[in-house]
Order: sequence, then structure tokens, then C-alpha cells
Amino acid sequence: MNVELLSEPLKKILDAELALWNQIQQISAWPPRCHLLVILRRPFNHQYEVGPDVEFAEINDTHY
Repeated sequence: MNVELLSEPLKKILDAELALWNQIQQISAWPPRCHLLVILRRPFNHQYEVGPDVEFAEINDTHY
């Protein structure tokens, strides 16, 4: 993953989660609304503030 492509709020969240031993399970797009979809192996360890460039959604789909 090219970290330079991430918005600063998303980079901070991912850095924090990876430091807490969470893992990135999948990175893709989810057109038409989502240009960058990052799925972690476990739920977030904390609640994070996000800016206009980042949206959090809990995907309750057993496939993911």
C-alpha cells in the first residue's frame, strides 16, 4: 500500500490500529461511492475522529 496516497486522518487511524496489532485484511475500491476501502481484521480498538475525507462504516456482511 502506498502510504502517500492516504489522507492524513486515515493514515493516523491506520497507524494507531496497526500499532495496536490490528491488521489490514483488504484494500480495494467500492464504486461508485468509495474510492478507497480499507477492511481491518478486527474492529477498531478506539473511536477516532474523522474529517470530510474519511467515512467509517461497520460492514455487517459475513463475506467481509
